[in-house]
Amino acid sequence: MTARHRVALNSAREHGIAVPKSTIDRAVKYVLSCQNEEMGGFTYHPAGRKAGAFPISAAGPMALILSGQRDYHSVRRGIPYLKAHDDTQCSLQKSHPAVTFFFYHKYYCTQTPYSRPQKTTP
Repeated sequence: MTARHRVALNSAREHGIAVPKSTIDRAVKYVLSCQNEEMGGFTYHPAGRKAGAFPISAAGPMALILSGQRDYHSVRRGIPYLKAHDDTQCSLQKSHPAVTFFFYHKYYCTQTPYSRPQKTTP
């Protein structure tokens, strides 16, 4: 389950397609398992617990918000992580190794702050 899958499930629901609650619950459980509790960032899979990559750390809170977990502890921990780390690791320069994540990063980083809970304390 990735954040993009979660966005697709949300879109399906908004267009009247039945998405079982158990599917949403499993998606939430997976996203939560990908958060580094100490730092607040997210990783692509539970085994990658070292540090949260900036693009997926932007997508993690958005996936939870789309799942109805707007006020969840992990969202409140994930947003300060984004604020504390600059986004220089996502550059549009072709020579930059993270160029492929530039738009992915911008997509989630622009949505998450507007969808977040009002107060983002750890």
